[in-house]
Amino acid sequence: MNATTKEFPSDPNADAGEDEWSAFYDKAVTAGQEDMHDAVRTVMRNALATEQKPVTYSQQIHDAHLMALAAGLTSVKALIAVAGAKRRQLEARVAALEARSEKSISDYGVWKSNVEYPPGAAVTHAGGLWIAKLQTTGCRPGDGALWRLAVKKGSAG
Repeated sequence: MNATTKEFPSDPNADAGEDEWSAFYDKAVTAGQEDMHDAVRTVMRNALATEQKPVTYSQQIHDAHLMALAAGLTSVKALIAVAGAKRRQLEARVAALEARSEKSISDYGVWKSNVEYPPGAAVTHAGGLWIAKLQTTGCRPGDGALWRLAVKKGSAG
């Protein structure tokens, strides 16, 4: 049991005065979420156990429900904030990976004039390995500034 529950009037048949209820309510409102859930259970249990003050208990139950709803809404807002932060982290990681993949090399095999090559595409042509600097189609490796020679053709033997 927590401090909020222990300070609640322990005898459900006792005639708890308005001041005692108000003090309990004030503590429950400022307590943490776990305390609020315990406070709601205690208020309801005590209200159902006695029929001496139906109006006072009904208001307390109503207030306890509002507290529980507020605590639940706070929890949902916190989960949304955490999920949003996690989503932003993942988006940043994906962006970083995508930026890095643009700098990576992808093997496209033997160069063909009708293929569109993105930056980082590696092709073989005339015995050498060429890497595209920019997106290109139809520009033969070695004929312009769009390709970089990575591995030069070796000597036969």
